[in-house]
Amino acid sequence: MGRNRTNSISHRESAAYTTSKCNDPKSIEILRDFWREEVVSPIDNRGDTILHFIAIHGNVSVLKLLIEERPISGQDLKIQNKDGNTALHKAARFGRLEIMKVMVSLDSEILFERNSKGETPIYVAAAHGEKEVFTFLADNNLCDESTMTRNDGSNVLHAAVAHECYYFAIQLLKMYPELARKQDKKGWSALNILATKHLSFKSGSIYALQQMGTAPFLPMQALETFIYFCIPAMYEESKPNYNLEDPETTTIDHVLIKRKRSSFVNFLLGNAWLGVMDDEKQKHILALTLARILVKEEDWNFYANNCVENPLIQATKLASVGSPFKFSTEEPPIEKTTRGYKTLILMAWGVLWFKVFSNLLLA
Repeated sequence: MGRNRTNSISHRESAAYTTSKCNDPKSIEILRDFWREEVVSPIDNRGDTILHFIAIHGNVSVLKLLIEERPISGQDLKIQNKDGNTALHKAARFGRLEIMKVMVSLDSEILFERNSKGETPIYVAAAHGEKEVFTFLADNNLCDESTMTRNDGSNVLHAAVAHECYYFAIQLLKMYPELARKQDKKGWSALNILATKHLSFKSGSIYALQQMGTAPFLPMQALETFIYFCIPAMYEESKPNYNLEDPETTTIDHVLIKRKRSSFVNFLLGNAWLGVMDDEKQKHILALTLARILVKEEDWNFYANNCVENPLIQATKLASVGSPFKFSTEEPPIEKTTRGYKTLILMAWGVLWFKVFSNLLLA
């Protein structure tokens, strides 16, 4: 009897999880029944509730129907899973803006909830480059120093740089330029973190000329490097505008401009192989742009009066042959070619190419 009851509960939880992303009448009725009886009880081994899954899928219409069925309290929204994440953390992680709006309207206090890492939903949104979610919260004065900072002192700019969301990091600096001078509890600024990201720069990738020969199959690397240089840049910095006649209109700040591409170029770069190279090139451009901004905004006096290492000296010490950056000493070394299965394929092509060439010579 007990076993049948357990199986029944397990089936209901599975059905609720499956239907949390659906909007058809049958799925809605299943969710309503589950909501009436189980409310915010966990439905998986991670401790996620039905609200967590609705937030993940961004199912706003279902959320509103559940609110009509039974009002959602602030305590319901503050239920955490085993990682300490609330439903709002999940909405922020996946950029579910409409879900965020509904939940915040029910109880804005949930913005101050922290997960097991000490991260607020605002911090999580920044860490994953969810600009729309972050901008909505900032425009409504829901972002402050407390919600934008983790328990270890890392702020949203640290998070964006650490997760290589460089375009969003540049946008953050427009809104909050003072973040460039903020350090975490270790004394690290965003520039310190960027100094460890050597793969984010062209000189640290396999597309740099000085890296030629580091890939298993040289002809393929040469071809990819050529294609890399042919791919048009999506981003560029505006040049300073000097007006000698009217100095007040002179602008020296660099503004990041996003270019438009033709549909034909987008079609070509939609290919998975070319898309990888395109993503890498745009990341390299954004990382270099961000580095220039951070170098300009950095508080260099901080390093003169503290034991924390200057990020430029740090980058020099970590320099390796052919790359301005080396891997952080806190992490194990990673292979330069990070293509996974593609590396094995290129090695196989290398062996095959050698055998075919040898047979032709012997023929």
